[in-house]
Amino acid sequence: MGNNLFRSSNERNTKRRQFVATVGATGVAGCSAFSVDDEVETLTSSPKGGNATVEMKTDGEGNYFDPVGLYLIPGDSVTFITKSGNHSAMAYHKGNIYAEANRIPKDAAAWGSKVLQKGKSYEHTFEAVGTHGYYCIPHKTLGMLGRIIVEKPGGPAEGGMSPDVKVPTGDMIPRKGSVSHSDFTK
Repeated sequence: MGNNLFRSSNERNTKRRQFVATVGATGVAGCSAFSVDDEVETLTSSPKGGNATVEMKTDGEGNYFDPVGLYLIPGDSVTFITKSGNHSAMAYHKGNIYAEANRIPKDAAAWGSKVLQKGKSYEHTFEAVGTHGYYCIPHKTLGMLGRIIVEKPGGPAEGGMSPDVKVPTGDMIPRKGSVSHSDFTK
């Protein structure tokens, strides 16, 4: 499988099936038991630096990552944990479903989780320096995006992520270290 997941002869059928599932999940705002048949193959290594947690939530404020912005050093690991609803964490890499552009550093490999139910988690270790944009598969169209900066801002994600959704800027995240959803949306 590797980084070219979804590049098989069944690509159109798989993407169509996932699109239909996403549209259905969007209609009920993430309250249903959404599932995806495929997941990105990922390899994680043991962390060399620190560890951080990003919670994936659905509540009266919508669907979001918390914190929405995070600063790391190379070798730090992040555990993405579903606190409510069904969510995923997926790098903006053209090898990943629904990633129309690369928004991670050029030397970073595609990473991501399948859609996870409440209480489930996914861990990724960040090595590539720069700005990493990511999203939730079923809630991307609803604006569930996040940004991680490893060591210093830079790369294709440093500009805007989406014209419709704001994410913390490359200068805000290193200054604060972590930008919570509630602080950013005030």
